[in-house]
Amino acid sequence: MADTKTNNHIRIASYNCRGAFGASLLFINYLVSQCDVLLIQEHWGLTNQLCDLESRLDNARVYGKSGMDESQPLVGRPHGGCAVIVRKDLKCSVEPVTTMNKRLFSCLIRLPVAILGWIAFAFYEFDPLIQGRMTKGDQIVPLFLIDILGDHAGVPGLIIAAIFAAALSSVSSAVNSLAALTLEDFIKPIHLKLYKCKLSEKLATRLTIGF
Repeated sequence: MADTKTNNHIRIASYNCRGAFGASLLFINYLVSQCDVLLIQEHWGLTNQLCDLESRLDNARVYGKSGMDESQPLVGRPHGGCAVIVRKDLKCSVEPVTTMNKRLFSCLIRLPVAILGWIAFAFYEFDPLIQGRMTKGDQIVPLFLIDILGDHAGVPGLIIAAIFAAALSSVSSAVNSLAALTLEDFIKPIHLKLYKCKLSEKLATRLTIGF
């Protein structure tokens, strides 16, 4: 039995295995391809079989705990253990949490979230893009700042200027690297070959600024 549901665009499915992984491997692989996080209950896999399961799945990380008696594999059925299977392309970190129950597995899944986007979603009753208040989705930040801080003169402009300053700092670093690379790997060797002397620091500075 599998139950799939969507929560904030993270697709979660639960599956009651009630057996070893081998018998349901194809179905587990199918569920992983259809969801982002798969919760497994009552699996009869041993600890080494949990590790082997990850290599047998196409695109998944496996975390879990065996509920079986390692010395007597038949002991423990039909209860089994729990596991969490997470797609490798899902940008998240999974941190297992220690529990006292040997068959209970718990973990903390940390997902990157856009806090400003969530606040804007809660602030607007209707989509500003559909209302025609903006022409592109990436205009939501300036529009949101104007709506909440528009009554305070200069504050929206200050925040937007800070955003542009952060972007320009990255661009300036890239341009500086390109200028240094061009000067050292192209201009200086060519100058030395043509004029039989090294490029002066004064001329090098002027060429770098002109770049």
